[in-house]
Amino acid sequence: MLAAPRFSKGSEQAAIALIANIAARAKAVDDRETEVENELLDKLEIWQARTVSAYWNDGKSKQSLLQVAEPLPHKRHLGRNQAMRGPQ
Repeated sequence: MLAAPRFSKGSEQAAIALIANIAARAKAVDDRETEVENELLDKLEIWQARTVSAYWNDGKSKQSLLQVAEPLPHKRHLGRNQAMRGPQ
């Protein structure tokens, strides 16, 4: 694996093929899932437009390829959002 993520023409084509596969699988599970491919292609475009310097770096989320799936629970876990910690 590369130390930092970079898109080449080959990796872009591989990502597009993977997106098509994911979209087909989603549609096979539920034929109402018609926007999966477009949503993932949009996400790919956003990733490509960023200046990505790391696979995952919460401190620099705009430069990180991967994002925390649940930011609020993650912040709670780290103790960064004391007001939202919930009952003790």
